[in-house]
Amino acid sequence: MKQTAAWKGALVGGVVGAAAALLLAPKSGRKLRGDLARGAQAARDKTSEAAQSVRDKTAELAKEVQEKTIELTKAFRDKTSELARDASAKTSELARDAAAKTKETAEAIGDKASEMADKTPH
Repeated sequence: MKQTAAWKGALVGGVVGAAAALLLAPKSGRKLRGDLARGAQAARDKTSEAAQSVRDKTAELAKEVQEKTIELTKAFRDKTSELARDASAKTSELARDAAAKTKETAEAIGDKASEMADKTPH
């Protein structure tokens, strides 16, 4: 944005300076009109060059943003997949541990029930 403002300032300053120089210099009407026409053409040319420069820079920045967006999206997708795999592995591990504990507890209860049944008179 600062660069655009600098271009505009330079362009306006150049045009104003050229116009002042042409108007203050002692010349005939025909020569003055020719100088003004050349100055106006030079201003148009500089404006076109500045506009093309802005278009080129904008296109370049848009391409960089697009490339960075693609890169970040891929990194996000990869990290999300990694986290999902880790969560799945941890869930499976916890389920196996819970099943083993449940089996262990059930066996302990069964053993205790058998023990109590053996001690109970019939």
